[in-house]
Amino acid sequence: MTTFLSGVAIAVLSASAVEAAPLPAGQNPAEVASLQAAEDRLFQAELQQNVSAIDAALADDLVFVHATGQSQTKDQFLQSFQSGKLKFTSVSATNRVIEVWGDIGVVRGESDKVLGPMTLSDLYLAVYVRQDGQWKLKDWQTTPLSPPKPGGMPK
Repeated sequence: MTTFLSGVAIAVLSASAVEAAPLPAGQNPAEVASLQAAEDRLFQAELQQNVSAIDAALADDLVFVHATGQSQTKDQFLQSFQSGKLKFTSVSATNRVIEVWGDIGVVRGESDKVLGPMTLSDLYLAVYVRQDGQWKLKDWQTTPLSPPKPGGMPK
């Protein structure tokens, strides 16, 4: 059953990847596509609980701010996956606006993540840095679009 859910969720993630907003003026389509692909790989790694792939996608000085206001470092964020506290059964991103300036990229969008019995629907802002040719998530901030359904926010 878990394999089936993961397969369905990956399909949902893949379908949502094409739902980016129109390209902002002055942006290089190849650069934007590169950053979008890196973010899609991170979301897929989160879905699959692939801690080594998540680790590789994060900058060492990551600051991850959840919709609850809880802030985590890279090590704390990775521990949430290692411990099973964050175990998504679906991850999708829509309405993304992606901009790249040299080795800095910014993504604004909406995400839906299913965590146990809850669906977390958020607006998010993500800042990426390109290090050794690879995009790495440096900062993440979410704002809830609506209260989680059902069961409340995870602690």
